[in-house]
Amino acid sequence: MQLSCRKCSALVLAIPLACHEQPTTPPPYSPPYVLQTVGNQPLPAVLYAAPGETTTVISSTVSLSDDGTAAYTERIRFVLSGTPTTTTDYKHTYRYEIIGDSVAFSYLVGCPPNALCIAPPGGKISGLHLTLSFGNPPWRPPFQYFRWMPD
Repeated sequence: MQLSCRKCSALVLAIPLACHEQPTTPPPYSPPYVLQTVGNQPLPAVLYAAPGETTTVISSTVSLSDDGTAAYTERIRFVLSGTPTTTTDYKHTYRYEIIGDSVAFSYLVGCPPNALCIAPPGGKISGLHLTLSFGNPPWRPPFQYFRWMPD
């Protein structure tokens, strides 16, 4: 069989393209869980209120990655009489482990000696829902998340 020069050129160009490595795993992106309610309150949800001061959760997300780390973000608004209202974004990275329907978070780096560290949250996963609890006894109401699925 004889190949024309044009066919030969096309074959030479096609072979390297066909032989490049295809990824064997999906990209490390996983849709995050997005906060829906705090203690059954829709967002924004008041965490703490006293005369002249309020702490409100504006938003929060939890992303679980395949490498066993979790990214936790939270936007909180603080109102204190006599001072300007502030909104602060918090970002934490934890290790996580899922056993059955329970998810446990732990610090990537342990709490330093003599430091007052707040325990990471723990929770339950059920289908597209994640419920996080903070402390035992809880110092916050449960946070209910829903897995955001892009269209």
